[in-house]
Amino acid sequence: MWTRRGMMSAGGALAGAALAGAARAADDGVIVVPMRLSDGRFWTSVWLNGRGPYRFALDTGANSYVVAPKLIAEAGLLYAPSINVMGITGAAHARREYWAKDVVIGGALRDKTATFIANPLGGEPTFGLLPVGLLMLKPTEVDFTEGQLRIYETGGPDLTSYQRLADGVIRGRALYATVNLDGERYRLQLDTGDPGGVTLSASTVWRRGLWNRFAKWMADDGAGITEGFKGRAVRMQSLTLGDVAMTSPVVQLIAPDTIDSGRQAADGLMGLDVLRRLNLFVDAGDNSLWIKPNALLGRPFSYNRSGLTLRRAKGHLVVVAALPDTPAAKAGLAPGDVIHPPPGLSPLRFVQSLSDDPGVVLNFQAERDGKAFPVRLVLQDLI
Repeated sequence: MWTRRGMMSAGGALAGAALAGAARAADDGVIVVPMRLSDGRFWTSVWLNGRGPYRFALDTGANSYVVAPKLIAEAGLLYAPSINVMGITGAAHARREYWAKDVVIGGALRDKTATFIANPLGGEPTFGLLPVGLLMLKPTEVDFTEGQLRIYETGGPDLTSYQRLADGVIRGRALYATVNLDGERYRLQLDTGDPGGVTLSASTVWRRGLWNRFAKWMADDGAGITEGFKGRAVRMQSLTLGDVAMTSPVVQLIAPDTIDSGRQAADGLMGLDVLRRLNLFVDAGDNSLWIKPNALLGRPFSYNRSGLTLRRAKGHLVVVAALPDTPAAKAGLAPGDVIHPPPGLSPLRFVQSLSDDPGVVLNFQAERDGKAFPVRLVLQDLI
């Protein structure tokens, strides 16, 4: 894992090779790691043992590096003992560890002591995850709108426009904050690796009586790093974090009958769809977490606005369900139809596009009984 001694400015041909605006250690003692916010990830380019670049996403819900299994041999990672990994349901699973002799992040940071767990990440374009420890070495600013991590070797940013979260804490290798959802307080772990908004654990859903509280909901099954689960997406009226208010947040409820150990340290997760609306400042030295709203604050929350349920079969996307009175049904799609994404759009990115803003039009081809037909699908709010 990272050590303070292992953090240094990377030089030579690696710097800026894959991202514009090459990262460097500035004269004012600020190390800038270039990042991008796209595909439901906040990511940068990483080199492993001199090979790459590979796309790695910042995952503040992870306390170790994660790598896609396909990179183990390609990047020359070496075997290390197994460890137990705990997911959102509290279930622990053994994961084999690997280590790399040299890891360079964004052309700005080098880690000589990095160990990884191998776990499938849903395919390209993401090949790995960067752990929350990256934010805890030095005071660090996470700027989603500028696309930067700024690591302060001395001092820190101007905090005039920031507010310190009274209930924001750094415990172990995790970040926590208390939010207010429709008048009720929830303690959530900050998790940039989760592309959604808020996810509430099965035990929380059961204790608070949330599962049947909402008249309108959509099936929203999910998967963490260790297991899958049944869920529902619902719309709450408000989310307040500190003095920052967000309207109509989308919340994922994990089914209360899901096996749940109850050992989680929080009521759930606060994912990237909430966190991207804020810039963060993390100072592990005084256990403080600061926020300020950014230009993304008023954007609609993301969820599947198509009414489609899809599965992968032999490299194709196949319709499992097209819910009545939804864009999918209005577009004439039916179970068994094969979806052909537009040229240049991978199946993964097509699925992600179903969560675009209301009013977005998706044009593509579908196939039924061997015959192709055009589809015009207009996304709309469903909850």
